[in-house]
Amino acid sequence: MARKKKQQPQKPKSTGQPVVEPKLASLKTDFSTFSQPLLVILILGFMLYAQTITYDYALDDKIVITGNQITEQGFSGIFKHFFYDSMNGFWAKNYGVDVETIGNKNLVSGGRYRPITMITHSVEYGLFGDNPGISHIINALLYGLTGAFLFLFLQKLFPIKDQKWFWNVPFIATLIFICHPLHTEVVANIKGRDEILSFLFILISGIHFLSYIDVKHQKHLIYTGLFFALSIFSKETTAPFLILFPLTAYYFRKADINRILIPSATVIIVFFLYVAIRFSVLNGESSSPNELMNDPFLLATPSERLATIVLTIGAYLKLSFFPHPLTHDYYPFHLPFTPPEQHYASWSEPAVFITLVVLLGLLILTISGLLKKSVLSYGILWYFGTLALVSNVLFPVGVFMNERFLYIPTAGLSLILGYYIVQWAPSINLSKSRIIAGVLGFILIAFSVKTIARNQAWKNDNTLALTDLKISEGSAKVKMSAGVQYIQKAYNTANPEEKQKLLYEAIPVLEKSAQIHPKYAQALILLGKAYYELKEYDQSSHYFLQLASVNPFFENKAALNYNISIAQKQIEKQQFDAGIALLKKTMTYYPNDFSVYNVLGMTYGRYLQDARQSEQYLLKAYQLAPENADVLMNIGTLYAQQGKLNEARTYFEIAVKKVPNNLILLRNLASICYNTGDRENFNRYNARIQQLEKNSQNPQ
Repeated sequence: MARKKKQQPQKPKSTGQPVVEPKLASLKTDFSTFSQPLLVILILGFMLYAQTITYDYALDDKIVITGNQITEQGFSGIFKHFFYDSMNGFWAKNYGVDVETIGNKNLVSGGRYRPITMITHSVEYGLFGDNPGISHIINALLYGLTGAFLFLFLQKLFPIKDQKWFWNVPFIATLIFICHPLHTEVVANIKGRDEILSFLFILISGIHFLSYIDVKHQKHLIYTGLFFALSIFSKETTAPFLILFPLTAYYFRKADINRILIPSATVIIVFFLYVAIRFSVLNGESSSPNELMNDPFLLATPSERLATIVLTIGAYLKLSFFPHPLTHDYYPFHLPFTPPEQHYASWSEPAVFITLVVLLGLLILTISGLLKKSVLSYGILWYFGTLALVSNVLFPVGVFMNERFLYIPTAGLSLILGYYIVQWAPSINLSKSRIIAGVLGFILIAFSVKTIARNQAWKNDNTLALTDLKISEGSAKVKMSAGVQYIQKAYNTANPEEKQKLLYEAIPVLEKSAQIHPKYAQALILLGKAYYELKEYDQSSHYFLQLASVNPFFENKAALNYNISIAQKQIEKQQFDAGIALLKKTMTYYPNDFSVYNVLGMTYGRYLQDARQSEQYLLKAYQLAPENADVLMNIGTLYAQQGKLNEARTYFEIAVKKVPNNLILLRNLASICYNTGDRENFNRYNARIQQLEKNSQNPQ
């Protein structure tokens, strides 16, 4: 009888997807197993941004660090971050009040609640104080660490077995991500740490999400929820992973539905806990004004708004593959693919049409690949899923677009590129594969060179503004920022010629900013100040009047104070008509402010000898500010000149209670007492005058 052959187990048919054998997952094991690629990624991620260690704070760093009242409290402010909007510490310092005064109001539309990120800034400030170099080191290290965990996460999707450590999907995809120049804003700008931490923690959460599905160990469930919480409390941009995590399991695991539901339910519970805490903290209504700089679509029609959103998505796609030119500023109205003078896109734009065609093609690829579980389909879902929250499609985000918004989406693109590079070149020993490897090397080198070059723009506010001024031609914001830099340099130089040169350099870019956005208060006040320093007072008052019409209280009534100063200079030069006209125009914007009436009254009385007009304006000033010593003295002086000594004395005596050591006031009172025969008070005031004069001659 023939012996029965031992049946050999059949190999499962390949579906194009990795088959993951259940085993007890351990990050410690992963780190030791993949030490070579992890070390390369960590070092590369850090070295690409090592130059930023010498850089200063820039852009919004003051909002979270140097200008934030809570952060500056160091360790004592750590827990406060959980109870306030992340920007309230900045507003508190800006307004010169305690953060408790602002309370839980969210002063920016939508609010900013990122306590975990803010805590890291407080800890650094407590340990090192005002030290941007330390913060830049930490950002660069965290970026390298993010690359390491991206590799480990992708290794869960594409397990590395017989492949070379440097030629596999996880490593190549991570290299593309790490070298991508679009990440410079996130890493080189310290404030971008919220993006870094959020993505870092979500990757760790994702690793444990998949590990739980593989081995169903409770510790992975705990870590999934914990790191999801750390991610979402760092920045809410990882909310799409509520859907992406289950989708990842669908694409790359063959687990039963229960194993997917349990970790999915965990992150959903954590997310709703975050929403509840956020709502309880930021329960005040936003007081953000209806202003173009907070809503770039403010002047757009519904059709223009939608066309512009489509255009910016096209710009995102273009920058993802060809990251040039780069800029930090897309504030109104800098739009890619359009002339600088164009504010919004229209449906007739070729770029809008091309973007629609591309999006339709990507949608077809995504749907067709959904059932096939293709990597291309998954990568597209990752890219657009993580971009959706910041695309203005679901809700307005306050800007047209920002390059930092592509930080997490580019991981999806990197995955697609890494996967197909390995598919097309499974072994680098083949000549075709060497060509592909050469192309990859060229891309990585080009990306790295661009990253290092772009980093230089982030040295400080000056380099950033003046670099991006050349790129963001239609941006009111970047032109205003460049104007700030010119004016600050002018104020800091002792050379009159250099100061004048810098002020004249500031004016054209500021005028362009005001032309783009005629109600832009920051640009208007800077223009007014620049012309004031140049003693071109007509131009200065023109912009200050425009500022007053937009925002009369901007920077503590700067328009009021500067226009009064200009009017007084004109009056001193006997340009009475011009000075009075300016004061009366200013009065229309500040009808309840005493100071304009006070100067007008003094002008009519002292220079034009028009007692009736002078009295009219001075009494109006007194009505608005009955306690103001200058007003009281001016009224007293007017009555004294008219010979109304008793009336003059009444106002002088009220004034002397406010300013008891004013020699002019005391001499006027002494003179009135002498002329009215009040010797007792004359002697009293005279003795006081002599004592003050003696003290001024012999100071202690």
